[in-house]
Amino acid sequence: VRQLSSVSLHGTRIRLDFASDRPGDVPRSRRNARRRPPGCRTVFVGRLPEVDKQMVVEKFAEFGRIQEVRWGHDGRFCHIDYVDETSVDGAVALNNVVWEKSVLRVDFAVGGHVSFSRDLTSTFRGWSFDD
Repeated sequence: VRQLSSVSLHGTRIRLDFASDRPGDVPRSRRNARRRPPGCRTVFVGRLPEVDKQMVVEKFAEFGRIQEVRWGHDGRFCHIDYVDETSVDGAVALNNVVWEKSVLRVDFAVGGHVSFSRDLTSTFRGWSFDD
């Protein structure tokens, strides 16, 4: 840092200095160090690089048998359902790992798989969807 603190870039002198942690900051290595919620068999995988489903399955199958992979609308995230609960612990260890020049975000998916196959009429009683 000291070597670069007086470097000039396009006529502008650069000043570099060490920054101290903000109060309450959690070190990066412990940010997602939380416990698996009871019954959780699903992980959220965000910040995906341009990969296909087969590549995701190959990467995450090392932690256990995968039941289903559900893609997000933009292809940059997915949810992976494992057959066994303990498989998600290994998958979450890939949080902040670089894959294909992208830093993955992997976390427990709380709430599980949501199905809208049931009748939602009573849930939205009084709402009008017609304009």
